[in-house]
Amino acid sequence: MSANSRLTCGVLSVTEANDVNNLAVRSEKLTSPAAFQLKPAKKTRNRIPPAQRLRVMEKYALGQNQTAIARDEKINQETVARIVKSAEMESYIEHVRERWRGLCDSAIEVVRQKLKEGDKEVYNRP
Repeated sequence: MSANSRLTCGVLSVTEANDVNNLAVRSEKLTSPAAFQLKPAKKTRNRIPPAQRLRVMEKYALGQNQTAIARDEKINQETVARIVKSAEMESYIEHVRERWRGLCDSAIEVVRQKLKEGDKEVYNRP
């Protein structure tokens, strides 16, 4: 059967019947006032509350796997994956790293001070 051959059903061929149906639908769409109105862009809704998003990010940063987080938070695994891969997660990780770096600087200073004082507990720690 060639590409130009038509299957017949009743009086009209299948392609002719489709053409007639499409014309009716097209003309109806073009004459309706709704056809000339622009549709507003879809809003992306964030259905996970900010507090829960933060908990998901914290748990993931602490090393919990995505499946366990989804089970604990009673949300879909794909949602957890989307949160974990978001730009928000990257900024959260950078924030936590900055806090850690600041804490490390303070801890090093305390150890140095204790060493200068000759504190015996610094040397006896396991």
